Amino acid sequence: MREIQRWHLDRGWATVGYHFVISPSGRVFLGRPVERLGAHVLGHNVGTVGIALMGNFELERPTPTALESLTHVRTRLVPGGAKSRLLGHRDHRGHETSACPGRHLARYADKRGGPPPGGPPAKRRADP
Repeated sequence: MREIQRWHLDRGWATVGYHFVISPSGRVFLGRPVERLGAHVLGHNVGTVGIALMGNFELERPTPTALESLTHVRTRLVPGGAKSRLLGHRDHRGHETSACPGRHLARYADKRGGPPPGGPPAKRRADP
């Protein structure tokens, strides 16, 4: 978690861009409060909640414990989260070349209705 925090602070952000970060052990770290604008998908942060799972899911599978925590975060900690779509970075317009969520986590993403509305992200800018 500290590595993510350091990387985001080095970008000039106030804190971690995600609202929640989940470790392979299932531990849930709190980032930004859910009522604050996140900085997790450039150009697509308004009206969304950023949840990150630690790991490289191109190479490894998410742990069952991490997936259980993901369900807990979505159903208990995110207002309306159980009804919201779960998307990886590459599921958003303008981010199609991202590896996120990775081939082993992609099956848990919910792409009903295609990418969310909105065009490609603006030129590189630091989200708050």
